[in-house]
Amino acid sequence: MDNNRVETELARWLEMEARIGKLFSNTPSANRVVLQQKLGRYNLLVSKYRATANLSERYTLAIVAQERRSIERQLYPNLLIRLFRRLLTAPILTGRMVKIEEKNMKQNTHMLQEKLQRMGFSDVLEKVQEKIGQGHSQFSVPVSHFMDDQTRMDYKIAVVAHGNGEYHIKGFEAALFDRRKTADIKGRFFEQGQINGVDAIQAFHLLSGRSVEMNGKWCQLDFNDRDENGNYLLKDYRTDQEYDLREKLKNLPLKDFGFDNQQKLVDALKAGERKETTLILNGKEVKIFIEANPQFRTLTLYDEHAKKITMNKPIEPNDLSAVRSMVNRIGEKPNNRKASKKIS
Repeated sequence: MDNNRVETELARWLEMEARIGKLFSNTPSANRVVLQQKLGRYNLLVSKYRATANLSERYTLAIVAQERRSIERQLYPNLLIRLFRRLLTAPILTGRMVKIEEKNMKQNTHMLQEKLQRMGFSDVLEKVQEKIGQGHSQFSVPVSHFMDDQTRMDYKIAVVAHGNGEYHIKGFEAALFDRRKTADIKGRFFEQGQINGVDAIQAFHLLSGRSVEMNGKWCQLDFNDRDENGNYLLKDYRTDQEYDLREKLKNLPLKDFGFDNQQKLVDALKAGERKETTLILNGKEVKIFIEANPQFRTLTLYDEHAKKITMNKPIEPNDLSAVRSMVNRIGEKPNNRKASKKIS
């Protein structure tokens, strides 16, 4: 089915006209202003799409042209004045409207580009522009990112047009596929605010079960609870100053733990990464992986096979047994009064 851009724009205009018209329904003088504005919009539609090859659009334009002539006769009964405006005044006014619309479109495109870049979807702008050019008032753009050889993230970026014709990013649906857990597909819709919102990488870490620091607080998805829309709830951990990653990391014999490397590791953990690092144990280098665990004010450690290192069962001599006492010092139980808060 062909998408009718003329119909879409006309519907937006008539919706706005009806909404604003209610405010001045008892003002007879407003009727002439409404007709003048409508005439200008109809002139713009005819000018923009006069060369279209879409049969549906051409049919709609024919009706718009007929309505335009009817409005002209109402506003300007005198034939000479009507012809003068049609041949001289209207083209000038329409040209100005076209320039204003082109400027607004460039600004809107720039805003969308910046938003998509912040979200981690800079490679989909061309597809978004293509959909906008086709006149869709709301649509989604799919994109997939392979995170590694085992996991893939599938996204659907939702775009909507407001009443003024500007397009905005509503949010994106994200789904995590793991070849090792084919029956366990995690997904959620992440709504975007005017300023802040979860980006593509943060969504991956959250759906992987890890915590991410955002806007000064730690967040984690609760896979056992959902909101009214079926989305996993986002837990908000108020750790205040009690969770200092640098202090936690100092208890581990990390290799090359200078200030720069320390900062990079802390930043990675705050971003939700499971970060590879190296311990020096009894003079030997041992590779491990670390995650932030703000719920328990601790760190979660994994061995090189991605198995969690636990201290509540016997550990083989070669299974990082030397970190047992250090891990016990890293963690501490959360205070009951600092319980997590769930936000939708």
